[in-house]
Parts: sequence; C-alpha cells; structure tokens
Amino acid sequence: MVLTKPVTAEELERYAGDERYELIRGELVPMSPTSHPHGVLVFRLAMYLGIYIDQRGAGTAAAGEPGVVIERDPDTVLAPDVFVMLSASGSLADTPPDFARTMPDLVVEIFSESDRWPQVRRKIAMYFAAGVAHAWIVHPTDRSVTWMRADGRQTIFTGSDVLDGGDLLLGFRLPLDTLFR
Repeated sequence: MVLTKPVTAEELERYAGDERYELIRGELVPMSPTSHPHGVLVFRLAMYLGIYIDQRGAGTAAAGEPGVVIERDPDTVLAPDVFVMLSASGSLADTPPDFARTMPDLVVEIFSESDRWPQVRRKIAMYFAAGVAHAWIVHPTDRSVTWMRADGRQTIFTGSDVLDGGDLLLGFRLPLDTLFR
C-alpha cells in the first residue's frame, strides 16, 4: 500500500492488497492471520449471536473482523472478531458497503497467542471511549469469557458457567461447555 500520512478510513477501505490492517490514529497496524481454533470460536460466537438476533427480528451481528470507524482526524478503524448492533436493520440490503460508522453495542475479541493484556485493554478502552458499551474477551486457553462494561464493571465466566446476555441480550444463554467443546 502506498502510504500517505495519516491514512484515512476511506483509503483503507479502498486498499485491495493481500495484507490486513487495523488503523490506529492514521497509522496502519498489520494483522496476522488467525489460528484455526480462533476461527472456530469466531464462527461459533457469530452463529449463536446471529441466531439470537434473527429470532428477535432486530439488530445485526457481524464477524470476520469487520471494520468499525471509531475515531476521525486522525482516523482509527478497529476490527473486532464479532460485533452486535441491536438497533441496526437485520437486512443485508440496508447494510452500507463500507466500514461500520455506527458503534456496536457489543464487541467480541478472541484472545490470541500473540495478544498481551495491555494491548487488549487499550483496544477495549478505545472502543469504550468511542461509545461501545460492552466487550467480551474470549480466552481459549483458560476457556473463559470476560465481560467488560464501559462503566468499569466486569464479569468472568469460567468452567461450566453459562454466558448470559443479561440486560443487553435478554434471553441469550450460551453454555461455555458448548462454546469451547
């Protein structure tokens, strides 16, 4: 990619190269391919969240590291593993063809082998500063999910717990044994 400083969200959207990037305050940050287990977890979470949303007939879930513009001038585009927008139309025809510019209600990040807690916490803080209210951090190695909220509250689900959607996703229940099977 030919770089102009700083890179904009629109320039990143038009980039058609083989490399994948997030954009942090105008700077490209390379993203490496994910592992097979990571992909399985992304699929499962997107599937269960998608079914939940489809059954309620409102909102949308997206997976596969869809871009979300969270800051402008300089631009920041992050790519969560999965996100949920409860107020969005569920129709693909109503989905804009570019990066999301509406903040998700929930972002999901699968903790990768290369991730470090300080980096993940910074990324979650950026989401919260942009207006995202909830984040799930999925830890494949210890088979847990940490639910972080913008107000500072945190809940950790482990073992045979059931990931409960609480007030955000009323009626959503996903046993961790099912997620990590």
